[in-house]
Amino acid sequence: MKDKAYSTPRGTADILPDEIPYWRFVEETARAVFERYGYKEIRTPIFEETRLFNRSIGNATDIVSKEMYNVSATGSDENESFSLRPEFTASVVRSYIEHSMEKTQAFRKLYSIGPAFRHERPQKGRLRQFHQLNVEAIGSTDPALDAEIIQMNAQLFGELGLNKHEVRLNSLGCAKCRVIYTSMLRKHLEPAKQGLCPNCRTRFDVNILRVFDCKNPKCREIIKGFSVSENMCDECKTRFKTVQSYLNASNVQYRLDSALVRGLDYYTGTVYEITYPTLGAQDALGGGGRYDNLISSLGGQNLGAMGCALGIERIIIALKSENTVPSDKNIKLPDLTAFIALADASLKETALKLLADLRKAKISADTDYESRSLNSQMRMASKLNVKYVIFIGTSKSADLANVKEMHTGKETQVKLTDLTGYFK
Repeated sequence: MKDKAYSTPRGTADILPDEIPYWRFVEETARAVFERYGYKEIRTPIFEETRLFNRSIGNATDIVSKEMYNVSATGSDENESFSLRPEFTASVVRSYIEHSMEKTQAFRKLYSIGPAFRHERPQKGRLRQFHQLNVEAIGSTDPALDAEIIQMNAQLFGELGLNKHEVRLNSLGCAKCRVIYTSMLRKHLEPAKQGLCPNCRTRFDVNILRVFDCKNPKCREIIKGFSVSENMCDECKTRFKTVQSYLNASNVQYRLDSALVRGLDYYTGTVYEITYPTLGAQDALGGGGRYDNLISSLGGQNLGAMGCALGIERIIIALKSENTVPSDKNIKLPDLTAFIALADASLKETALKLLADLRKAKISADTDYESRSLNSQMRMASKLNVKYVIFIGTSKSADLANVKEMHTGKETQVKLTDLTGYFK
């Protein structure tokens, strides 16, 4: 009698040669877009100490309480506990802190591509070993960075040909106003608590914001009418308005969604999700948000941060729904061409519009997100080894920019509307 044939574990899949062109198309397009925005690749282990994920993601989340894969080795210390990574952010932050990256350059733009693992019920586009495009920008609280990452996501989907994507946007506010609005939410839900599903009754006591994650129609009806963003403090409301104005300046389409909270405890401030409605019930391609308290909670400095994760399997399903047949031809990764230096922080919106125009023209460009002086911005441009620095606000005319060729030192005045053509 022959042995039973082996097969892939439930919730995993082989990526066969016929599928590889899709994977290369997604991964290489992502690398090109991310590096055009100044992001550098980082690779971390696929397993970490379990306590890292418990601390960062939150013990009350479904990921930690139900879905993590714990791993062990024969003869290992019984006090050791490791888990396969269920997401990337905790690992990247751990690496940032462990290697003291803030000592050489506090503001870091990092991206990763690879597998993650969650023990959940397998569905179309949701596997137990799944793959993500992951982005982290650590070291800045600038709301322009929130807008940049969302705009970068939108551009990536545009270059993949997924133009039907939709961006849902919300804010969770800061730690101070969260205490206030969660108390208000508790009062809002208290009269109807017994009508919630068993999971949400537990969430009510452990982490009430998780009620927004529930798909139960009755729970969704009970939660309806409560807006997190409308109950934030004035400072957080102003910041959220600024993010929206920057997105508007970059021509990014989005809709506000007061019920969007995302599934991880470390989020603060801006959160967003990108969906592809033609895919039906499983339409989420990814999303992200700001996590300004995570670095300090894991033992690092008090630094702002913003990140996102996009699901490769879901993206490929969307590509196939559009009958996209990718080429497996290599895509050249661009060098950083230009750095926009601002003479005044009030010109940030102008800079973001220019960045969006340059990047849409496939010209790699970046700007300052740490409110540096003009001299410090120049030093950063030199460190980044850019070819050109575009000075905004140093000309007598608001319609002109001074463009400096770093190799020769030659400066040229160029109309803002002509900048894209200047670099082609």
